Amino acid sequence: MVLQFLKLLIATSVYSLQFFYLIHSSPVYKCRVLSMLWSLSFLEAMRSILKLFCCCIRVLKLMEVFLLHAGTTKF
Repeated sequence: MVLQFLKLLIATSVYSLQFFYLIHSSPVYKCRVLSMLWSLSFLEAMRSILKLFCCCIRVLKLMEVFLLHAGTTKF
């Protein structure tokens, strides 16, 4: 779970950096192909962020279940 979280975090960072590099390295309307690449890169970054968010929610739910179980168990 932690490894998956780290992979998603790295992928999100890479896609975000690629997207911002493309934006700042060329004029916005210079070429339709670049425009399409920006869109795809942005969508891929958003998808990675969404996966990262879902992974965080799963981790929080697992922690909640663990803490509830630990609270009801008598030692």
